[in-house]
Amino acid sequence: MMAAKAPADHAPNRVGIGGIGHMGSALLRRLAGAGWSVSVHDRDIRHAADAEAVGCGWQPDLAALVSEADVVLTVLPDAAATESAMTDRVLAAARPGTVWVDLTSGDPDTTRRSRSRADRYDIALVAAPMGGSPDDAEHGTLRLFVAGPTNAVERVRAVLTTIAGDGGVRTVSEDPADAQTVKLLVNALWCASALATSEALLVAQHAGIASEHMQELLRGTAAASTFSDKHLPRFLAGDDLDTFGIDGLVTELRTVRAIAGETHTPVLDASLHQYDAALARFGPTLGELLGVRLLEIQNHRTLRTA
Repeated sequence: MMAAKAPADHAPNRVGIGGIGHMGSALLRRLAGAGWSVSVHDRDIRHAADAEAVGCGWQPDLAALVSEADVVLTVLPDAAATESAMTDRVLAAARPGTVWVDLTSGDPDTTRRSRSRADRYDIALVAAPMGGSPDDAEHGTLRLFVAGPTNAVERVRAVLTTIAGDGGVRTVSEDPADAQTVKLLVNALWCASALATSEALLVAQHAGIASEHMQELLRGTAAASTFSDKHLPRFLAGDDLDTFGIDGLVTELRTVRAIAGETHTPVLDASLHQYDAALARFGPTLGELLGVRLLEIQNHRTLRTA
């Protein structure tokens, strides 16, 4: 895919990226390749080489990064990490009118606290939790669930469309916490779909229908999903999707349970129970589909050919 072009009048708009892990590094390459003026910060100074490799600036201090940016993007493990990063010293370093875009997923209550703190320093907080992989980030095909003050969202739209495209920016509301709720529900639905589809394949296998054949037969049917079309073939080939930790996934599912309150959610609760058991079995390791792998173990069978 060709790199998206930054808008012709983007020169004054300096982007600061806080957090250069797998996703942050991919976003750095995407934005730098599109012509944005980018500086980065990470607690691990070894990531300075990632910035230098694509001609971007490096700041060893987050406050210094914020002081020179018009738009701050945080790509941290969760919203709680973003809240911890938004200290009074860091926020006081920002110029009035700075837009802080949190690209991580987390507890809506945490995002509400971060918004209140940012408001005191005349900083607009926009939540835009990401859907997709580092490869999606590098190719500008992420899905962003965006919520925040309308004028702030419009001011950063060009940056957001650089990493997600026009169709990938999905506006939720003016309350940043709502974006977190939507993203958590999307993740919870994906987990439930992964487990239900895999259970169906185990039943098909028991009836003598091969997993790969059943997966192909699902395409284009009422039972098809992103999981069955895109991720299931990878799982059948031996990939547990090791781009996100199962401990983080369990935290998200528990947060959905807390948000649900008195709402009766037996399917989502069953999904949480299975992923909780997978965390206990495998430990806090990478693998979004370890809940499905545990399902294989529980049935003393394997769906996979690798």
